[in-house]
Amino acid sequence: MYPAFVRNIDEDVQKIEMRLLNLTTTINHNLKKCQGCLTCLIVCPKGAISRGPIGATARGDPVNPPLAPVLFDQNKCSFCGTCDVLCPYNAIYLLINGEHKIQLVEEKALPTLLYEERESPRLENFKARKYCEGEITIHPEKCVGGCSTCALVCPMEAITIPKAEKGWEIPPKTQIDKDKCILCGACVAACPTIGAIEIHRTKVKYEGEYTEPFWPNIVKKLTTPLKSGIPTESQIEIKEESES
Repeated sequence: MYPAFVRNIDEDVQKIEMRLLNLTTTINHNLKKCQGCLTCLIVCPKGAISRGPIGATARGDPVNPPLAPVLFDQNKCSFCGTCDVLCPYNAIYLLINGEHKIQLVEEKALPTLLYEERESPRLENFKARKYCEGEITIHPEKCVGGCSTCALVCPMEAITIPKAEKGWEIPPKTQIDKDKCILCGACVAACPTIGAIEIHRTKVKYEGEYTEPFWPNIVKKLTTPLKSGIPTESQIEIKEESES
């Protein structure tokens, strides 16, 4: 029976497919590149993406195979490619009969992103895209200190855990290099403490034509302020309800 939907996952790739008689549409989610920032979950127009064990994945597990920071539901996915376009780490690829092709871009439903490409100081041959402007804040009074999850998950090394230069000094719990931060949200997604980290993207940089209200709705989701320790889906839903 067509269409047929398939999902599988191995150590490197999570894959979902929609198979028609002469058409196979595939989304490949590269687990090596994915940093668990949840951007794909935020922008998905069908709610087809849910979060996995993000912090545990970043720490690594010597016994169990890598876990997917996000999970794709092949039965909900429309294979539109929005997640591909907006993934800051190029971890998601939409293929149509084996060719990387996104019709939403070709038909100008989505504009062209304007981004800065950044090299990761931690990961070899790894590049990220910064296409948002905004602010990241770590609230020291809410941060419990000691877990280091935010520093562990940041591929840009924008968050570090300072050490005391002298034995009697008490260093800050965390330190942010805002020039390195690309506002991806991986730290917010991984931090277990409510409100300890907050990201507010104020602008998405793009140019060219787009479809109303499809793209403006995505921008609205991306610019929703996010706080750690609170499910991302809930924060997006609250904003949408308050504006309706």
